[in-house]
Amino acid sequence: MGSRSLTIKRLAETTGMARTTVHRHLRGGHPQRDALAKYAPVLGVPVEELAALAGYRVPEPESDVVRAIAIEVAMLSEEQQMALLCLVRAMR
Repeated sequence: MGSRSLTIKRLAETTGMARTTVHRHLRGGHPQRDALAKYAPVLGVPVEELAALAGYRVPEPESDVVRAIAIEVAMLSEEQQMALLCLVRAMR
C-alpha cells in the first residue's frame, strides 16, 4: 500500500465511525445520510455526489444557494427536516 492509501481503519478513525460500519458500507451496505456527511470531506468528494451514489434522490438545484441548502437538508434526519419545514413556513 502506498502512503496515500486510505485503509478502513484510518477511514473509521477519521470519521469517528466503527470499522465494522465502514466495512459494511464499502461492501454495499446502505449508509445513512449522516455517515455520508462524515465520509465526504475525508474522501474529498462532494456529499451530494456520495448521496447520489448511495441511491438518495438529490434534487437539481436552481442556484448555488438552493444547492447549498439542498445539501444541508439532505443530511438532516426526517424529524429534523420536518422541524425545518415548520420553521420555514412560519417565516412566511
